[in-house]
Amino acid sequence: MSSAGISLWRRLVMRLRRPSYYVGQDFDGNRFYEYPSLLDDPRPRRTVKYRESEDVWKYIGGQRKLSVQWSAWLTHTRPDPPTPEELQADLIRRERLRRNVAMIEARDKAEDQLRLAEIASLQQQIPSPRNAPPLAEHPDHSEPLVLTSETASAPSGRKSRDMEDTRPSPPPEETQAWSPQTVARGG
Repeated sequence: MSSAGISLWRRLVMRLRRPSYYVGQDFDGNRFYEYPSLLDDPRPRRTVKYRESEDVWKYIGGQRKLSVQWSAWLTHTRPDPPTPEELQADLIRRERLRRNVAMIEARDKAEDQLRLAEIASLQQQIPSPRNAPPLAEHPDHSEPLVLTSETASAPSGRKSRDMEDTRPSPPPEETQAWSPQTVARGG
């Protein structure tokens, strides 16, 4: 028999000696198993058997999720499987988190409604253009506007002289081109 055949035979014997064994179960009814690898991998293989065969597609499609503890165990990130007490504590933590999120969202919604009510009351206090005082109370604009030479010559898109940049221009000796010098090294 060849060495490859012996190796395969040895793997099968080891597989029969150390069969897969049940490790635990989550609260959804999924069962988790661990068994030695048939390859030369020192890590054991870890699998999950879902409660029903159709559940596989729900987990793959993202409609359902395994708990974080079991996912970490399946990927060998966690050496030991989670205990039922640990899973129960995580469920309690998640429920407390849901309640806190609901309270914060309710508080934020109440604050938003209060802010909107304040804005509405401020808008009612500010007079609208319909309620503006008559034109007689405004200053007299019967005189025509006179354009000065500066405003008449400056196009609307350009800045006037007094709005131009007033920074001093650099002296001409500072704007020379850079020319590197050769330096003798060593000696």
